[in-house]
Amino acid sequence: MSLPIRVSSTAIGPYILERRLGKGGMGEVYRAYDERLRRRVAIKHVLAEKAEKANLQQRFRREARTVACLNHEAIVQIYDILETDEGDWIVMELVEGCTVRDLVDRRELPLAAALRLARAVASGLAVAHDLGIVHRDLKLENVMVTEKGQAKILDFGLAKQLEKKDPGDTTLSGEGMVVGTIRALSPEQIMEQEVDTRSDLFSFGTLLYEVFTGESPFRAESIVSTMTKVCRHRQPPAASLNPEVPAELSELIDRLLEKDPERRPQSAREVVAFFDRLTGETTSLPPPSGLADPVPETADDGEKTADDRPRAAPDCSVAIKTLVSAQVADRPGLAERLGEDGLASALARLAEARSELLREHLGQESAREDHVLLTFERPASAVGLAL
Repeated sequence: MSLPIRVSSTAIGPYILERRLGKGGMGEVYRAYDERLRRRVAIKHVLAEKAEKANLQQRFRREARTVACLNHEAIVQIYDILETDEGDWIVMELVEGCTVRDLVDRRELPLAAALRLARAVASGLAVAHDLGIVHRDLKLENVMVTEKGQAKILDFGLAKQLEKKDPGDTTLSGEGMVVGTIRALSPEQIMEQEVDTRSDLFSFGTLLYEVFTGESPFRAESIVSTMTKVCRHRQPPAASLNPEVPAELSELIDRLLEKDPERRPQSAREVVAFFDRLTGETTSLPPPSGLADPVPETADDGEKTADDRPRAAPDCSVAIKTLVSAQVADRPGLAERLGEDGLASALARLAEARSELLREHLGQESAREDHVLLTFERPASAVGLAL
């Protein structure tokens, strides 16, 4: 017999509510402190009366079960779900940072950083798609970037399990109601056709277009006009709006935005492989694991639960970094021509420029006796800084 969960204006069970982070159609999100594990978490709350009116409770609980199946650094991790008279609460990983929308609006995403985030999001989608899970609402606002530059996909609340659904599971969109954000939906979502993982790839193409051009390929003055553009409009190539976009990346975005799913890349893994070739990425995805078995909500005596299942071996892949050694050539000659004060001033300006480039290309610096050692996660970042 489970004990009742303590709920107050400042706490839910063992979680101390600190402040509200946001509010939307699905409910409210709070920053909280877990007294048991002594860590900060995010808690999403759906009010009971809202859940009853909008049929959100079923969608909300499905979000928890769906995302709990996923284990990837680019997907927000679910820790717990609490059911109370005041509504349901999902306890999840707290992501400190900003959304990709914020970075795009502030024009704070240089090409190298944008490619890194794009690859991470594609990798997260690949793992979700391997489990038969479609996000169905992928957009700039649903991808956070941590203070360390890590992408985190949020809100699988509209996700749909393609296979092995719960008995009696039905659509949650409601008759004649399109869920999701219109500008980021796929044509098949808007036309209420069958949706599969390629629908997420279309939305990912929209996200990439907005990241690399700063503009939406389909936004219009009205909902109807936007829906029409998604289904019929052929966007200008991204490279025509931003000359810094590599031609092959512009071509990939056009393929992702094909109206016919058969003409798009057929898997997120194919997209990840593209970014690996483009950026020189050396890490690899885990092998496809197939569709996930549904996690039972209760288990009889002797029945295996999710925690009893064999666990995968830890990832022991080697992290490979790129090192660049930088030093000033002919320092004595420069000192003779510029003088000691002039040389000091020139070296200060050089160090300032190098620091700015390191921020842009996501590198780190460590000083040595006669040179500076620059460290990069990817070869393409090192080449970009050198150029």
